[in-house]
Amino acid sequence: IVDTTVSTSQVASKPNRISRKFLENLTGDMTISIPRNSWIKSPNILIEIEGSLDVVKEGKDFELFGKLDVIRGNFDVIGKRFKIIEGTLKFNGGREFNPEIVVESRYEFRGREKEKMFLDLNLSGELKNPSLNFTLDGRKISEADALSYIIFGVSSEELSYGQQST
Repeated sequence: IVDTTVSTSQVASKPNRISRKFLENLTGDMTISIPRNSWIKSPNILIEIEGSLDVVKEGKDFELFGKLDVIRGNFDVIGKRFKIIEGTLKFNGGREFNPEIVVESRYEFRGREKEKMFLDLNLSGELKNPSLNFTLDGRKISEADALSYIIFGVSSEELSYGQQST
């Protein structure tokens, strides 16, 4: 079993001239296969991914092509945990790493009458500027209502005066 963790680390602020020159003149391509049980971890995100990426460098910049599938995981929004149902990241090359994203996630909670409710958050579009769509038990709701359900467990119309000022 392979267990791969991707995390941020501090990089030296002044790379030496030899390594910079080497990277500038480097050309070629390679394929990176990412097996199941590869995880992206941070304080608010835990995601298992798998897929394959082609890394290509023909000029100055590296480009990524390929697709990563989100197998499972979760992320926190305002202290509430959303479970990832499914997702993909599709890299189409270009100077910027800005893949197309499709992620379906769900927050399960109890409503005012203690009934189980499901708030779905679907992300789509480019990673740097995704489109957000919310549904509550299968019906589309506004972002204001979604935030109200996440924070208080009720719609924005049901908020008390104190909750509205918060």
